[in-house]
Amino acid sequence: MHPSFAKSSILTRKKQSSFSNMCVITGRSSGGNNKNNGEKATEEAKLVNNAVQMVSTKAKEWAELPIARKIKLLEQILANGRKYRDEWVTRQEKKMGIDVSSNPMHGYARFDMLSRGPAIFGGYANGILNSLKHSRKYSIPPKPTSIRQLGDKTIATVWPGPYAMLDSLEAFGMTGELVCRTPSNGESLQKTQEESILDHYQENTCVAILAAGNFDAPSDLLNELFINGRVCVYKPNPINEASVPVLKKILEPVVSLGYVEFIPQSIYAAQTLVKHEQVQGIVLIGSKATHDKIKWGSTPEEQEQNQLNDTPINRTPITAELGAVTPWIVVPGPQWNHKSVDKHARTLAFAKMTNNGHMCISPQVVVLPRNWKHRAYFWERTRYWLSKHPGSVPYYPGSAETHQEFQKHPNAQVVDDKVVFPNQQRPIIISDLSLAKDKDLFHKEAWCPVLMELPIDCEEAEAQPMTYLKQAIETTQSKLHGSLSIALLINDKTIQRNKEEFDDIVVNRMRYGIVGINIWPAYSFSISQLRWGAFPGNPASGSGLLGNANLYRNTEKTILRAPFYHLPRKGLEVTSAKQVALMMSRLTTYKLKPSIWTQLGLLLALFLGM
Repeated sequence: MHPSFAKSSILTRKKQSSFSNMCVITGRSSGGNNKNNGEKATEEAKLVNNAVQMVSTKAKEWAELPIARKIKLLEQILANGRKYRDEWVTRQEKKMGIDVSSNPMHGYARFDMLSRGPAIFGGYANGILNSLKHSRKYSIPPKPTSIRQLGDKTIATVWPGPYAMLDSLEAFGMTGELVCRTPSNGESLQKTQEESILDHYQENTCVAILAAGNFDAPSDLLNELFINGRVCVYKPNPINEASVPVLKKILEPVVSLGYVEFIPQSIYAAQTLVKHEQVQGIVLIGSKATHDKIKWGSTPEEQEQNQLNDTPINRTPITAELGAVTPWIVVPGPQWNHKSVDKHARTLAFAKMTNNGHMCISPQVVVLPRNWKHRAYFWERTRYWLSKHPGSVPYYPGSAETHQEFQKHPNAQVVDDKVVFPNQQRPIIISDLSLAKDKDLFHKEAWCPVLMELPIDCEEAEAQPMTYLKQAIETTQSKLHGSLSIALLINDKTIQRNKEEFDDIVVNRMRYGIVGINIWPAYSFSISQLRWGAFPGNPASGSGLLGNANLYRNTEKTILRAPFYHLPRKGLEVTSAKQVALMMSRLTTYKLKPSIWTQLGLLLALFLGM
């Protein structure tokens, strides 16, 4: 059957259900007016109830809407993204005190505003658009570039896709893979658009989206609307109130037709939304504290008792990304020298400082062999590049207190006292941590510019790098909080000499949702063909997933693979504030409208600074 979904009989086969939910919700990103104003709560509850009821009446219509029509709507949304891009960024910069014209050192902060908004939005939306176009033409999503088996796992290379010239040029040797549990019941590896909608559809319901505070690209909304086929009620985060008017303009094609409703940003709105009986699913990118208040209760005692008895106060399915203490593992090998140490230290510093560390995928714990001959030089260069980064706006509530708390550790060193913004949080390095003495630090997400060193005692690390790698992974998985992502810095010769064993370790042993090999795992967030979320069965970092636009079944993780010497990684290195702002501006243009010309502009900025 052609996936236009015009026949209502497709949906009448879907079993319907509803949920009755009670909860109180607060969290690290609430940031709104906390006055106990009963009148305001009542007024906003009415607004939320009306929004949920109105958008839920459109659930069947949206599910049956032909793909051709959805493609047109998404193309209009992308056109609006291009039209309102400058207003989007300007509003956020004005709110946060960013002014590149008067202070060029604010260039990194502009990078952050572009990357957390229109750049991610453009890349994510275009990935979905390409998948929809392929499904319209061939009745199935795009097939993988390559596919292979490893035991009971299927590894599909999904990015760059087949015949995707621009993606191939962007990747320049990097690949994005999905690891899936091989279907055992004769099912295909990928769903069709029709099957995906049937899996998610419930008549007269909607999805509640509690938007993140550390980025404002509505990728979670695009995911639910165009990948899962569900209408949405969108609660913006108060931190990003400046961008709400622009997002409404960008999403006007679906808002005007009633497929998306915006509600107020307050705690009152959130409380009403998550307990509404017509909400069939909740999408949350935030803290575990917020998640637990929604699902298990308002106090720690109530949460503990309900978890013990498996009696959640809210049984609505929650797709949640809850962060982690993110490890980067350095694997010794023959290609490490002063030049390569400097290059990877430069990338590590860039990743740590991006968005002032207000990221769930920000590197936090660097694991390396205690006796590694380059250990001292690695940290020397990391300190140097951290000092060259001017920093960004410390805008997230609570991050100042966390920064001060980490600074109290006896091994903590503040890299410098550079001040570019008020209340600047300069990077902290905490060296030579102990698994026994410092275990509390391994369960606290920094959410600010903090890097910690965890040396591993492994005498044979140089001679037996896979033995060391297994020990390091076992340490991070058993001692560090979360399972969202991990990065490996490992040279190509070591991989080739241990190809089968390394592949088995990455595919079968690493219980992380995103694995970045010689690349910062955050790169995957703007690629909607890949999977974003915790490793299945590890709820500390959440449950469910975003992405997977090509609709693979039983996905476990994303693997990004890049060469040890990877030329495009230059875009993820500390450089001048002026060049990084120019590069991100060109990247945003390219992501919003991919073409050979916008990509050429990006390359000129990246390699020539022009």
